[in-house]
Amino acid sequence: KLTLKQKGIMAKLKILLIDDSASDRYLFRRLLKEISPYEIDYIDAANGAEGLALNASFVCDVLFVDYLLDSENANDIIKLFLLNAQTCDFVLLTGVTDAKHISEAFKCGAVDYLAKSELSSEMIERTLRYILRKREGEIELKRLQKQLIQMEKLQSLAILAGGIAHDFNNLLTSMMGHVSIAKQKIGTANSAFQNLQKIDEAVKRTAELSNQMLAYSGRGVFNFVQTKADQYFKNLISDLGKNLP
Repeated sequence: KLTLKQKGIMAKLKILLIDDSASDRYLFRRLLKEISPYEIDYIDAANGAEGLALNASFVCDVLFVDYLLDSENANDIIKLFLLNAQTCDFVLLTGVTDAKHISEAFKCGAVDYLAKSELSSEMIERTLRYILRKREGEIELKRLQKQLIQMEKLQSLAILAGGIAHDFNNLLTSMMGHVSIAKQKIGTANSAFQNLQKIDEAVKRTAELSNQMLAYSGRGVFNFVQTKADQYFKNLISDLGKNLP
């Protein structure tokens, strides 16, 4: 037997049948045994309340339900399962292919229907394949939605970084202007000139980092220029030496 490990959808398919006819339940069980490519766990019940009680521990993936039972119909049972937070797929079994009844069942939550008069292992297998493909699509949709949310978070972060970098650049421009004026006033002979020169260099390197943040946010442009690697690493080591104990 092959297990249903198609892209992590499920390892084993659990099927619950609710039908008040013992002979129909027997036939359905026999037809399931003919569906060889699938590993299936199966239970059945004669009414909605019994099915819900069994499913508390069984937790089916697919619920096949007869449309008309003694005191209830498929719509009542689907609503009962949904009310109790059951997340299985519902398939209608009907003796009469009445469009109105089928439409009502689909509105309640059914995903497919099978006519009892034409019931076969091939039809059941077709429905199972459809449900598996549907679940695979749902998993892919959730993955894409998660990816979209992550992209939106990154976009928000980029916008925030761009705003901060823009304001920071304005402050740095002001700092560079004041440092330049101070250097002109004191002249190179003053002992403080070298200190102002270091401040000027640090501000310029900070401005470069700020421009990189703007480029990351889409509000700036990268300029590729040749530079000497030894000087870059000397500056980097110098900066690290000032900040490391």
